[in-house]
Amino acid sequence: MLFRQDRLDEAQQAYEEALEWRRRTVGRDDPAVAQVLNNLGELARTRGDTETALGFHRQALDIRERLLGPDHPETAQSLMAIAVLLAEKGRPAEARPFAERALAIVERAFGGNDRRVADAAIAVASVAAYLGDLAAAEAHLRRALALYEAMPAPDPAALRTTLLQLAEVLRRSKRSAEAVPLLERAVALAEPERAPWAPSAERARIRNDLGVNLFESGEFERARAELERAVELYDASPGVDAGDSLAALVNLAAVLAALHANDAAIATLERAIRRAEGLPAERRGELARLWNDLGALQFTMGRFAEAAESLGRAVELAETASGGDTRGLPLYLRNRAAALMELDREAEARSLIERATRLEKAAAERGGS
Repeated sequence: MLFRQDRLDEAQQAYEEALEWRRRTVGRDDPAVAQVLNNLGELARTRGDTETALGFHRQALDIRERLLGPDHPETAQSLMAIAVLLAEKGRPAEARPFAERALAIVERAFGGNDRRVADAAIAVASVAAYLGDLAAAEAHLRRALALYEAMPAPDPAALRTTLLQLAEVLRRSKRSAEAVPLLERAVALAEPERAPWAPSAERARIRNDLGVNLFESGEFERARAELERAVELYDASPGVDAGDSLAALVNLAAVLAALHANDAAIATLERAIRRAEGLPAERRGELARLWNDLGALQFTMGRFAEAAESLGRAVELAETASGGDTRGLPLYLRNRAAALMELDREAEARSLIERATRLEKAAAERGGS
């Protein structure tokens, strides 16, 4: 319950106490111990610590395969968890056999119309999506959604998660208009009267996704309303990750620019920049992108001096944040050069363009080798 309420520190303490108690009473090799390890793995995944999560799930898999057998449903639970984590770590080809094996196990154990088959189908879909096999991902997600909907008392959280994943697959398939009604359902399922325990940050994420798909469908005014609501919900969420709230602000700025509300778009980007100032050093590249976006918008408004300053800041941040990776730097250099040209600072502009060209050539040579 604490985990579902996003009270992660308290949930972890409860899980660790349960793990210690079970190991003391039933020994280290027991399915009850594996279940707590599974829960700790899911909590670590929620925190973004995939290595720790993999460690817990591999321990649980080892216990379950030895004590319950390779075809037991609890073994499938561990296989699914490992598959999703491997995919999230950028190893989807390695993950796929785990996911497909889990799906086969639960289909044999429970038949084709069971909730656990839906859960396994979602794991296979997640891996397929990471591999870029969007057609397979969509098919598995639609199967899972149909299974959840056919239950006598569908779980709103499971429905919501499946709708979000299916909407993202449709967006990646350039079918944002089809994603919109799915996300509208997800919004309704996350409202306090349906999910009183769901944190406001989750509601914000759903509305952000809805706003993005409305924007890509050309419904700019509706997109603006959803993204403004997403920003409000993030602001009301204590301890929310800055990267999540930044995404909503950046998306809102893009919608405002599309509506030609340029002053509001600039104010929104400036707000995002202030928030991004608190990001850790390894994420300073995000701050560079924000300064670049701000400078590009100022440039389109004819505010060339401000644009040159903002784009200069983007270049500085990209140089210090890159850690030797200069792939994004040429764009910032060329954007600043364009602003300097408008200010009749041609020599400086040419120098930036020459540097961008050298970087692009070096990158092409590295790629060719």
